[in-house]
Amino acid sequence: TMAGPCVGDPLRYPINNPWYDNVGTVTPVNFYDKEGARLSGRVWAPKNPPVGKTYPAVIILNGSVQAPETLYWWAAQLLVQNGYLVMTFDPRGQGRSDTRTPDFKFGSNLNPVVFRRNLIDAIDFFYSTPTALYPQLLDRDRLGIAGHSLGATGVSVVQGESDWQGTMHTSNPVKAMVAWDNLMLSDNLDGVPVVPRIPSMGQSGDYFL
Repeated sequence: TMAGPCVGDPLRYPINNPWYDNVGTVTPVNFYDKEGARLSGRVWAPKNPPVGKTYPAVIILNGSVQAPETLYWWAAQLLVQNGYLVMTFDPRGQGRSDTRTPDFKFGSNLNPVVFRRNLIDAIDFFYSTPTALYPQLLDRDRLGIAGHSLGATGVSVVQGESDWQGTMHTSNPVKAMVAWDNLMLSDNLDGVPVVPRIPSMGQSGDYFL
């Protein structure tokens, strides 16, 4: 179930939606964060890509509580339509992801550090299996991140990290960032301050979705 106060735009679901027939494909994925919680997500890709073609990628990070992965399917579909590879996922405590780790560390806004740590976990997963379809389509040198609300705080922090905590790269692989409501300039998350490092854009509005 996609239970929760906001399930996104129902017209973006696969039923009677020509996007899935004509534009792109979506693959459900599951992976684990470093503390043992199972995370649920999807990889969105252009349909019938030419052999050898690679695409820049964007990983989208949710806002907290009322913002499951489905809320951002419109952005994933629009990005694919414009030549991107996209990953959406639910951080721990939201959507279809585990609520807590095996040793009872919770997620969502009860433990907002997951909006930093799980984004890094998602980046690792996105790059981790070169025999699967989507890493073969990935331009490994062009990764962007986007986040909404508490996810905007997460991407603001992660884009600037010089002491990279991921396992698939020796340095921060993020090349561009967009924060929806809004770019953080002085906040920190998980004890990590915001340090401007790459081209970044902030968009603020009355619940832009």
